[in-house]
Amino acid sequence: MTRVGRWLVVVLVAASACGGAVDTLWGDPAADAGSRAADGGNLEGVADATLSERPELDGEATLLDARADAAVADDAADARPLEPCPEGAGSLDETFGDGGVAPIRWGPRLMVAHAVAVQPDGRVVVVGVDTVVSRLVVTRLLVDGGLDPTFGVHELVTPGFVDRVYPRYSARDVRIAPGGDIITTGHLYTSGRDVAVLRLGADAGRAAFGDSGVPGLAATSFDEPDASADAWGTSAALLPDGRIVVTGYREPAGPGYGEPASNTALPRKLVLLRHTPDGALDTSFRDAGRSVLDLDGPGEVPGGIVVSADGRIVVAVRKGNGRVVVLGFDTAGSLDAAFGVGGVRELSMLRGSRDVPTVSLSMDPAGRLVVAARTDDGASALVRLTSTGDIDPSFGDAGVAAVAFEDTKANAPTVLGIDTQGRSVVATTGRLVRVLPSGALDVAFGDAGRASSPAVTGLAIDGCRLYTAAGALGVVRHRL
Repeated sequence: MTRVGRWLVVVLVAASACGGAVDTLWGDPAADAGSRAADGGNLEGVADATLSERPELDGEATLLDARADAAVADDAADARPLEPCPEGAGSLDETFGDGGVAPIRWGPRLMVAHAVAVQPDGRVVVVGVDTVVSRLVVTRLLVDGGLDPTFGVHELVTPGFVDRVYPRYSARDVRIAPGGDIITTGHLYTSGRDVAVLRLGADAGRAAFGDSGVPGLAATSFDEPDASADAWGTSAALLPDGRIVVTGYREPAGPGYGEPASNTALPRKLVLLRHTPDGALDTSFRDAGRSVLDLDGPGEVPGGIVVSADGRIVVAVRKGNGRVVVLGFDTAGSLDAAFGVGGVRELSMLRGSRDVPTVSLSMDPAGRLVVAARTDDGASALVRLTSTGDIDPSFGDAGVAAVAFEDTKANAPTVLGIDTQGRSVVATTGRLVRVLPSGALDVAFGDAGRASSPAVTGLAIDGCRLYTAAGALGVVRHRL
């Protein structure tokens, strides 16, 4: 088994655990090649442009081909058949909620769903915000889309902060820990904003976690001795030993809640931290458990995080100039010299919006990395890397697969998930697209690879079901 085969998907960015064992890639490489040829060269010339901008890739072509051939051989040896999904992939699942859509309401209140995850028993955990009092709501849906009456209090749990609206915790990400605990990541606002992780039991009870003074909550400040900062947690990855790696960003502190920042002493930077299972900062990681990363110029926003079974970390980042980079870190939190070039792989063909972090990262069952982002013309594209950060030429056109979204906002979020067959599902406002492991559109999904969908801010794949967090609409389920 190659190093690629030894990597394990622990967390998908903006997607949650799939509720079952991770299986190796299956499919006929020859058939995939035929599909790729039939699909055509959506980004003709990308390979030449990429090599002209990154000449070091040209000399690696032979080595990359050898790695790709070895990975295909490993995958073929490990592949095993799976139960096929029902027909109608890409269509709304009418057995869920009201025609495939489950709004989350109680009395006059409405929940705006930010992220979604699936527990091993198929019940769906959703995090979002109460539109009336603007505080965090965590709820759980049954498999049919109804509110789960066994979860929390009155079917919904609003973790703490019931004394008016301060302090306030907001979450943008949710994961399910191996033991069933619910891990949400976001920020805590008191006098400023701190990166925060909230841990709840499987049925919404408070876990023994963190030392913030609020049960179940761990908060980390990124203030400096001579300057205050606001820090935001965007996503987390769970290690097999129970530790939690969190990424986010730090920026100058504003004068008050919701007011624009005025302190320019601390430009926006990527932050990374690791918690022990009880919520303490892991002092063996970087600078006493946390770090601020200084890339080229201010404005970095992370777009996703994955980790390997041995604790190595990969983060996709939208830089201040909009360009996308993928960073690899070793288990101590330092840039991994074995990943990309000194721990960095620049993807000059991709671009993230300056206003919305339109970058997403996931890992396929073979351990390869897939990055989704916008291109300069507003379209979406996928790039696949090997586990060591090299562009995978066996995917799409020299490692890049173009995905066209018609009639969508140019800076709408790009959300990515990968199923156990290695197929990538890309979601944005109004559209879903499924891409085969070869990089070709999957014509068996929706209408020639595309399907309609409401706005998507989070995504989770559970077997033959695709769940999306759809803001004020609640949760939507499509067939896969």
